[in-house]
Amino acid sequence: MENLAWILVLLIPSLGFFVFLVVVNIRLSRRRKSLGLPPLGLTPIRSKTRHRKHHRYVIIHRHGH
Repeated sequence: MENLAWILVLLIPSLGFFVFLVVVNIRLSRRRKSLGLPPLGLTPIRSKTRHRKHHRYVIIHRHGH
């Protein structure tokens, strides 16, 4: 039982710290979204040249006999 008390004493502050980090992260992401800024962290790299889709049209000739 003594170990259980120490586990709780050590675990509760660390859990509180993680909850604090989650709450701060949510508030920060909402603020960045409202300002129209991209999210923090790794953003996907966009290629410098945008490749457009090339549509190929097949012309069908009907020969009347």
